[in-house]
Amino acid sequence: MNGDVILRIDDIGRKNYFRIIPSMLEELVKREMPYVLGVIACELEKDNNYITSLDRREEIEFALHGYYHEKDTQGNPEFKLLSKDEARVLIKKGKSIMQEKLDVTPTTFIPPWNSASAATKNALVEEGFKVFSGIDKYETSPLISLGCNASTATFGPHALVPLEKIKDDLQISLDQRGYCVIMIHPQDYLVDDIGDQHKPEVDPEKYKQFTSLLDYLGNTNSNITTFKEMATTF
Repeated sequence: MNGDVILRIDDIGRKNYFRIIPSMLEELVKREMPYVLGVIACELEKDNNYITSLDRREEIEFALHGYYHEKDTQGNPEFKLLSKDEARVLIKKGKSIMQEKLDVTPTTFIPPWNSASAATKNALVEEGFKVFSGIDKYETSPLISLGCNASTATFGPHALVPLEKIKDDLQISLDQRGYCVIMIHPQDYLVDDIGDQHKPEVDPEKYKQFTSLLDYLGNTNSNITTFKEMATTF
């Protein structure tokens, strides 16, 4: 199994994830696997956020994963309907706080719910971003589009994807594209609460999916990489 694989971990910053995220990153570091962390920028405004304590080695990438990561009153994702000027305000604000708090300048944008307007892409270009990792495609954009091709869970309702299905999706994407972006959320491995909400405690049975996936990837010939590294090949 040859090709590039990106492990995209979204929703970094949510307060209920303060236990699971360090555990996940420890597993990745132990296996010497690079990874991408999608940061919800507004969480960096909080003095007690755990993001600033996370590893910032060169082979790790911090991506901007929206500013508030919220939907509007009509249920539209944060960047879905924004004009270029509206999007640029949030993008610029998010980039600025990541530079201040993490000492990194993000070049990858992961839109909340994988969705953003074409105008958002124009704003990203103006703010120096290189990669867009979502499901909306606008062929005229100079951004490199690398959407997610496999996922560890489904949403509405939230449920883990069987490991064999992830392996199949991985192989299909590698065969068709030469790469695969695996979308992972920390809440995939937490104890369920009411509705699609989760408690901060780790569910040991669910967590086996994550470690088993990493073990599987470690036994393949895949090149585990990041968006910023992959962008240098385009």
